Amino acid sequence: MSELTLVVCESDPVTGAAVEAVARAQGFQVVARCVNAVELLHLLRSVHPHVVVIRHELPGTMGLDAARELQSATPSTGSDAPGGRTPLVVLTTSAPEPHVLAADPALADALRWGDLPALEAILARLREQLVSGERRRGTDRRSGQDRRKRQDWTKVFAERRSGQDRRRGDRRRKDGEAD
Repeated sequence: MSELTLVVCESDPVTGAAVEAVARAQGFQVVARCVNAVELLHLLRSVHPHVVVIRHELPGTMGLDAARELQSATPSTGSDAPGGRTPLVVLTTSAPEPHVLAADPALADALRWGDLPALEAILARLREQLVSGERRRGTDRRSGQDRRKRQDWTKVFAERRSGQDRRRGDRRRKDGEAD
């Protein structure tokens, strides 16, 4: 396989340089760096990286929106990526729970902004996936326990909306109602 390439989309120059250093240490060739999502999408017409590291909180378009647009591009809509390959997208965010964003099928993974050890681990995993030919997309990458917790909360929210008590199978009684 040819050298693995990476593009950094980061508005902060210090963090962008740190991301580049981590990427190079993990064996990626950094082919470009940009400061906003519009510039990234324009750049990706001519550069076809294996991985894109993008910050979610960018000026203009949000990083997740750019990732979705990038993943939805097909050869018929103007994407001229060789072999129809779209890059794996890693999102950095200031959100308190990046694993919630990581569940989006447009992303390979998400992490806290500035968490360089986590970025190093993610890039090492992605490098192994790319070298072995395995590319997971659209899968639920959370552990079984986290997935069950999310499913339980989904049921609770549905119960609250419907007024049903899923444990008793009947409508919830309002305060003051008799049995």
